[in-house]
Amino acid sequence: MTKAKKVSRQLGELMHAPTHQMTPGKVFINVGQTKDGRAFANGPGIFMSKNNSDAIYAHELAHTIESQNRRVFRLTKDYRAKKTEGESRQSMADLYPDHGYNAHEVTLGEDDWKKMTGSSSRSHYIGKEYGDHEVTEVLSMGVEELFRDPSAFARNDPEYFKLVVGILDGSLL
Repeated sequence: MTKAKKVSRQLGELMHAPTHQMTPGKVFINVGQTKDGRAFANGPGIFMSKNNSDAIYAHELAHTIESQNRRVFRLTKDYRAKKTEGESRQSMADLYPDHGYNAHEVTLGEDDWKKMTGSSSRSHYIGKEYGDHEVTEVLSMGVEELFRDPSAFARNDPEYFKLVVGILDGSLL
Protein backbone atom coordinates (compact mmCIF):
# COMPACT_ATOMS: atom_id res chain seq x y z
CA MET A 1 0.00 0.00 0.00
CA THR A 2 1.40 3.42 -0.94
CA LYS A 3 2.02 6.03 1.73
CA ALA A 4 -0.68 8.24 0.20
CA LYS A 5 -3.31 5.51 0.31
CA LYS A 6 -2.34 4.63 3.89
CA VAL A 7 -2.73 8.24 5.05
CA SER A 8 -6.02 8.53 3.12
CA ARG A 9 -7.31 5.33 4.79
CA GLN A 10 -6.28 6.63 8.22
CA LEU A 11 -8.17 9.88 7.57
CA GLY A 12 -11.25 7.87 6.60
CA GLU A 13 -11.02 5.86 9.82
CA LEU A 14 -10.62 9.03 11.86
CA MET A 15 -13.66 10.61 10.23
CA HIS A 16 -15.91 7.72 11.21
CA ALA A 17 -14.64 7.35 14.78
CA PRO A 18 -16.86 8.43 17.66
CA THR A 19 -16.22 12.06 18.66
CA HIS A 20 -14.43 11.12 21.89
CA GLN A 21 -11.85 9.14 19.87
CA MET A 22 -11.04 12.00 17.53
CA THR A 23 -7.88 13.12 19.26
CA PRO A 24 -4.87 12.39 17.02
CA GLY A 25 -1.81 13.22 19.11
CA LYS A 26 -2.55 16.39 21.04
CA VAL A 27 -5.23 17.74 18.72
CA PHE A 28 -8.73 17.98 20.19
CA ILE A 29 -11.65 17.95 17.78
CA ASN A 30 -15.24 18.81 18.63
CA VAL A 31 -17.90 18.11 16.00
CA GLY A 32 -21.15 20.06 15.72
CA GLN A 33 -24.01 20.44 13.25
CA THR A 34 -24.55 23.31 10.83
CA LYS A 35 -28.04 24.14 9.63
CA ASP A 36 -27.23 25.96 6.39
CA GLY A 37 -25.19 23.12 4.87
CA ARG A 38 -21.89 25.02 4.64
CA ALA A 39 -19.18 23.22 6.59
CA PHE A 40 -16.66 25.26 8.57
CA ALA A 41 -14.01 24.99 11.24
CA ASN A 42 -13.61 27.26 14.23
CA GLY A 43 -10.60 26.50 16.43
CA PRO A 44 -10.94 22.93 17.66
CA GLY A 45 -14.50 22.65 16.36
CA ILE A 46 -15.81 21.57 13.01
CA PHE A 47 -19.38 22.12 11.98
CA MET A 48 -20.89 19.85 9.36
CA SER A 49 -24.21 19.04 7.81
CA LYS A 50 -25.32 15.50 7.12
CA ASN A 51 -25.00 16.25 3.39
CA ASN A 52 -21.27 17.09 3.47
CA SER A 53 -19.01 14.63 1.66
CA ASP A 54 -16.20 12.69 3.30
CA ALA A 55 -13.71 14.90 1.42
CA ILE A 56 -15.23 18.01 3.02
CA TYR A 57 -15.14 16.32 6.43
CA ALA A 58 -11.42 15.60 5.91
CA HIS A 59 -10.91 19.22 4.81
CA GLU A 60 -12.43 20.59 8.01
CA LEU A 61 -10.49 18.12 10.19
CA ALA A 62 -7.29 19.45 8.63
CA HIS A 63 -8.22 22.98 9.73
CA THR A 64 -8.31 21.81 13.35
CA ILE A 65 -4.81 20.34 13.02
CA GLU A 66 -3.46 23.60 11.60
CA SER A 67 -5.24 25.82 14.12
CA GLN A 68 -3.87 23.86 17.08
CA ASN A 69 -0.28 23.37 15.93
CA ARG A 70 1.80 26.51 15.38
CA ARG A 71 4.49 24.58 13.49
CA VAL A 72 1.90 23.32 11.01
CA PHE A 73 0.58 26.85 10.57
CA ARG A 74 4.09 28.20 9.91
CA LEU A 75 4.75 25.46 7.35
CA THR A 76 1.50 26.12 5.48
CA LYS A 77 1.79 29.91 5.68
CA ASP A 78 5.38 29.80 4.39
CA TYR A 79 4.40 27.41 1.60
CA ARG A 80 1.52 29.66 0.51
CA ALA A 81 3.84 32.69 0.53
CA LYS A 82 6.39 30.85 -1.62
CA LYS A 83 3.78 29.61 -4.13
CA THR A 84 2.10 33.02 -4.47
CA GLU A 85 5.13 35.31 -4.39
CA GLY A 86 4.57 38.35 -6.59
CA GLU A 87 0.87 37.72 -7.09
CA SER A 88 -1.72 40.37 -6.30
CA ARG A 89 -4.71 39.86 -4.04
CA GLN A 90 -8.00 39.17 -5.77
CA SER A 91 -11.52 39.30 -4.39
CA MET A 92 -13.15 35.87 -4.22
CA ALA A 93 -16.54 37.60 -4.62
CA ASP A 94 -15.36 39.21 -7.88
CA LEU A 95 -13.83 35.98 -9.19
CA TYR A 96 -16.86 33.85 -8.26
CA PRO A 97 -19.93 36.08 -7.86
CA ASP A 98 -22.33 33.12 -7.61
CA HIS A 99 -20.47 31.29 -4.80
CA GLY A 100 -21.61 33.44 -1.86
CA TYR A 101 -18.22 34.90 -0.92
CA ASN A 102 -18.15 38.08 1.17
CA ALA A 103 -16.36 41.23 0.01
CA HIS A 104 -13.54 40.74 2.56
CA GLU A 105 -12.64 37.23 1.28
CA VAL A 106 -9.46 37.53 -0.80
CA THR A 107 -7.04 35.11 -2.43
CA LEU A 108 -3.58 34.93 -3.79
CA GLY A 109 -4.63 32.27 -6.29
CA GLU A 110 -1.90 30.40 -8.14
CA ASP A 111 -1.97 28.82 -11.60
CA ASP A 112 0.18 25.81 -10.62
CA TRP A 113 -2.53 24.75 -8.17
CA LYS A 114 -5.04 24.73 -11.02
CA LYS A 115 -2.95 21.99 -12.65
CA MET A 116 -3.29 19.92 -9.49
CA THR A 117 -6.95 20.56 -8.75
CA GLY A 118 -8.29 20.91 -12.31
CA SER A 119 -10.48 23.72 -11.01
CA SER A 120 -9.97 27.49 -10.95
CA SER A 121 -12.23 27.94 -7.93
CA ARG A 122 -10.40 25.28 -5.90
CA SER A 123 -6.99 26.65 -6.90
CA HIS A 124 -7.98 30.16 -5.82
CA TYR A 125 -9.40 28.74 -2.59
CA ILE A 126 -5.99 27.27 -1.69
CA GLY A 127 -4.54 30.79 -1.75
CA LYS A 128 -7.33 32.27 0.38
CA GLU A 129 -6.26 34.64 3.16
CA TYR A 130 -8.01 35.13 6.49
CA GLY A 131 -6.45 38.38 7.72
CA ASP A 132 -5.37 38.04 11.35
CA HIS A 133 -6.66 34.48 11.74
CA GLU A 134 -3.86 31.94 11.92
CA VAL A 135 -5.22 29.53 9.36
CA THR A 136 -4.71 28.83 5.68
CA GLU A 137 -6.39 26.56 3.15
CA VAL A 138 -3.09 24.87 2.23
CA LEU A 139 -3.35 21.82 4.50
CA SER A 140 -7.14 21.53 4.31
CA MET A 141 -7.28 21.67 0.50
CA GLY A 142 -4.27 19.35 0.30
CA VAL A 143 -5.97 16.82 2.57
CA GLU A 144 -9.11 17.12 0.45
CA GLU A 145 -7.05 16.41 -2.70
CA LEU A 146 -5.31 13.52 -0.91
CA PHE A 147 -8.71 12.13 0.01
CA ARG A 148 -10.15 12.57 -3.51
CA ASP A 149 -7.28 11.09 -5.54
CA PRO A 150 -3.90 10.60 -3.82
CA SER A 151 -2.19 9.28 -6.95
CA ALA A 152 -3.21 12.25 -9.09
CA PHE A 153 -2.24 14.64 -6.28
CA ALA A 154 1.25 13.09 -6.01
CA ARG A 155 1.70 13.11 -9.78
CA ASN A 156 0.36 16.62 -10.45
CA ASP A 157 2.07 18.48 -7.59
CA PRO A 158 4.75 16.38 -5.85
CA GLU A 159 6.03 19.26 -3.70
CA TYR A 160 2.58 20.08 -2.32
CA PHE A 161 1.83 16.39 -1.85
CA LYS A 162 5.04 15.90 0.18
CA LEU A 163 4.17 18.88 2.38
CA VAL A 164 0.69 17.52 3.18
CA VAL A 165 1.82 13.94 3.78
CA GLY A 166 4.84 15.15 5.79
CA ILE A 167 2.55 17.14 8.08
CA LEU A 168 0.07 14.28 8.47
CA ASP A 169 2.68 11.59 9.16
CA GLY A 170 4.72 13.94 11.39
CA SER A 171 7.96 13.75 9.41
CA LEU A 172 8.01 17.53 8.86
CA LEU A 173 7.12 18.43 12.45
